[in-house]
Amino acid sequence: MIILLSPAKTFDFTTNVPSKLKSKPLFERDAKKLVDIVLPLGTNGIARLMSISENLATLNFERLQNFRGTKKIKQAVFAFNGDVYEGLNVKTFSEKDLIFSQKHLRILSGLYGFLRPMDNIKPYRLEMGTRLLTERGENLYDWWGGRVAKELEKDLLGHSDKYIINLASIEYFKVVKRFLTCRVITPIFEEKKKDKFKTIGIYAKKARGLMASFILKNRINSTEDLKSFSEGGYLFNPEESSADYFKFQRNLE
Repeated sequence: MIILLSPAKTFDFTTNVPSKLKSKPLFERDAKKLVDIVLPLGTNGIARLMSISENLATLNFERLQNFRGTKKIKQAVFAFNGDVYEGLNVKTFSEKDLIFSQKHLRILSGLYGFLRPMDNIKPYRLEMGTRLLTERGENLYDWWGGRVAKELEKDLLGHSDKYIINLASIEYFKVVKRFLTCRVITPIFEEKKKDKFKTIGIYAKKARGLMASFILKNRINSTEDLKSFSEGGYLFNPEESSADYFKFQRNLE
């Protein structure tokens, strides 16, 4: 079983990491190639490409300029900030939890394809939905093609339970969706407000992190055990769920 998460737009490269476990991104060469493609666009081109402010574009242009030489390197799961990673709360993981996560968690990435938790990364911003023209096509989905899915399924060969728990966003899961042949289970998180259940982005992001943490810390390896998730007040609703879409709901009122 492998869990998929999306990356974050914000980072923490200052806090010390409590583990010496480190690894190298599988598609590091591809990442360097993408940096070389984006860098010539300059600050203005990056602002247009990523639909970001001039200040953010300047920051990311500087990151790209320093990408090969920067000493800012950190394990991915400790480097990413944001709602998902607040829910994941990796600071509470033991060394055994991190070792287990290294086998069972993958973070999809526009720049790196995908990352294991302890893969060393550098600061960057390149979202999977970016329409970047390369020799492989007109966007990053074309750039990665089926290679990310192929490596995920190769990893699954070493697992007794050969399915994926999709806790990534639609934008990021799209890079593997049409190529995967294994079973994919997608949890859905909803909040009840004014007698209606609906997904609210900021809560759903944190819930994905909470569920990933629940799976990894408790060594969940069956779909039935997954249904017992109750962190944050969520409860599994069998009547609203299907074989591959598990709906978890909570009351905010």
